Amino acid sequence: MLFATSTGIYYLHNYYYIGVLLFSILALPDIDTKYKAAIIFSTIFYLSIDPDSLDKVIAIILLILFLCFYFSSKFITTLITEKKVYLYLLALIAIHFIIITSKYLYYTDNNLLKELYPLRLSANIILVLLITLAGPNYSIPLNLKIFEKLAKKRLGNIESPLTFISELKKLGLTNREIEILKYIGDGYTSKEIAQILNLSKKTIDYYRSVIKEKLNVSTKSELMQIVKDKNLEIEQYLKNNNGLHIDDSSSNLSTSNT
Repeated sequence: MLFATSTGIYYLHNYYYIGVLLFSILALPDIDTKYKAAIIFSTIFYLSIDPDSLDKVIAIILLILFLCFYFSSKFITTLITEKKVYLYLLALIAIHFIIITSKYLYYTDNNLLKELYPLRLSANIILVLLITLAGPNYSIPLNLKIFEKLAKKRLGNIESPLTFISELKKLGLTNREIEILKYIGDGYTSKEIAQILNLSKKTIDYYRSVIKEKLNVSTKSELMQIVKDKNLEIEQYLKNNNGLHIDDSSSNLSTSNT
């Protein structure tokens, strides 16, 4: 029977592996299409190889290790920055760990591999169902102080007040865009910002769209949240860069708004 042979088990496990990829990789919200395509082609290669061809198996294990490290990195990053556990990423890490372990046992202890087959099969089914039902956005919040400290350390808020500006620069924001972002954070409309900077409202609207694209947000409230409690730092940075319009005219407009 198929279940009685190691090769049969190996190929049966392949079908679960490609099923996992179809459910998970293609649904990843933050991975480029080129990476998805590379993973799919690699999977086709994986399904076509002879399990006794060690060099090809090593190549596919390296791919699986890459995926495992990729998902682990995203999991740790979201854990620190968002203080959330994404079940989607956790399940992907578990699945790839099972795959790596299975490949190791295939060449070191085939009897143990066959004994563990029902357990591996059940685990894969549960994890695939979890991925399918939970989706990429379901998460469990963790309100632990250690994550707050790690997040602050990661963003450099403890030692360097200009690290926030550096992050904006890394995302490609120009001084002008940082300046406009400050005014948006202060609650000014495009028309009011245009008056302060002596630009047209159309130009400011264009800058808004560019800033949203670079920061990967879609609403004004999201922009305001990004610069929350950062306006003084931005203002100090802008004052140190010649010719930027942080002056009393903005204060006058602010007074008129209230």
